Amino acid sequence: LKDIQGLKSDLILSICKKLSCLEYISPIGSKVYLDENIESFACEDIDVFYQDYSHKTYNQIGDEFIPYLGILDVLFNEGINKTKEIIIGGRNFIKEYK
Repeated sequence: LKDIQGLKSDLILSICKKLSCLEYISPIGSKVYLDENIESFACEDIDVFYQDYSHKTYNQIGDEFIPYLGILDVLFNEGINKTKEIIIGGRNFIKEYK
């Protein structure tokens, strides 16, 4: 673990290198600090993708839909198969570099 060092994007890059990653998928909110070091990922042949999740509505108990309650809420209200469909349907990946 001594070779895994740094803060924010440097730390992520160190982990990716240690694990021999070819791709890194990050939440869109991390774009602000990852973009500062994006060329370092390219130099290591690591493609960076940002997941910009578009929350889908689903059946919930109650009158008003409340987003972002978590996986258990979706599972209990929709079941396993529909939950997978909802999650996959909300994914949107943005390739940043390369």
